[in-house]
Amino acid sequence: MTYYIGTSGWSYNHWIKRFYPEKLDKNEWLSFYSRYFNTVEINMSFYRFPSPAMLRVWYKKTPKDFKFTLKANRL
Repeated sequence: MTYYIGTSGWSYNHWIKRFYPEKLDKNEWLSFYSRYFNTVEINMSFYRFPSPAMLRVWYKKTPKDFKFTLKANRL
């Protein structure tokens, strides 16, 4: 059985020095995050769905078995 552990999002400035190294470029945050967690919830999908181009970038920055979950939109 595989367990997936992650957080709701990864782009938080207050994580600098607490989780992300101080000098790590923001464009590398997802790659760094995916070394420690194997899933993440995408918050923005609640308000607007990520573009296909954005999804491809995220996919390329994470391991093949990494899982993205999307928060459902309000009806």
